[in-house]
Amino acid sequence: LAIGYFGNSIYVGNAARQTIEVYNGNGGSFVRNFGHGAVLYPSDMAVDRERGVIYVVDGGRKHIKVFDYEGQVLGTISGPGSGADQLGNPIGIAIDQGRGEILVSDYGAFDGDSHASIKIFTLDGAYRDEISGEGSCLGCAGGFSRPQGLAIGQDGRIYVADAIQGSVLVFDRESGQYVKAIESDGYLRLPTDVTVGVDGDLFIANNVGRTFRLVPGATAR
Repeated sequence: LAIGYFGNSIYVGNAARQTIEVYNGNGGSFVRNFGHGAVLYPSDMAVDRERGVIYVVDGGRKHIKVFDYEGQVLGTISGPGSGADQLGNPIGIAIDQGRGEILVSDYGAFDGDSHASIKIFTLDGAYRDEISGEGSCLGCAGGFSRPQGLAIGQDGRIYVADAIQGSVLVFDRESGQYVKAIESDGYLRLPTDVTVGVDGDLFIANNVGRTFRLVPGATAR
């Protein structure tokens, strides 16, 4: 389930219908949908409120589809060239508004042509860099097992849910270096997404048990 919001509208990615659905934020009534034929499997989305742009991760076609608020397609982000620079299996996305960048978590290609990473693009879709991660894991390159949802903390650091490692990995935004892992006292199992609250609290979606874990003040400056 992918979800984003702007003003009084809530945008929801519906993988079964291969569309983006728009709901009224006051009461939740259905307004319209768009993207049919343009997105195959919307797994995550990010809203750039300043530019009026919606970035939708299409896990089916392995790229990022870019829409305006009216649902018109503005373009596609897939990464340059082929191999390691190309998006292998994108699944999560976040916007770093202060730096004018998009961060995309990428499983990597299962055939080994690309490794798990966080790809970094400009808001216009130009490829900039990647974070490969640190540490080690069985059968993967670069230190990530399965990076999924990600968020930018109030402290500027990157927080990445790694389902297989059962933790949220923290990276320095400037250097891209690994800082630490948040494991919530061993209670995280298959974490799939993270988001940051207004007070810098970290909310972690825990797939096993279908619960949320709260880590108070984890991202505060």
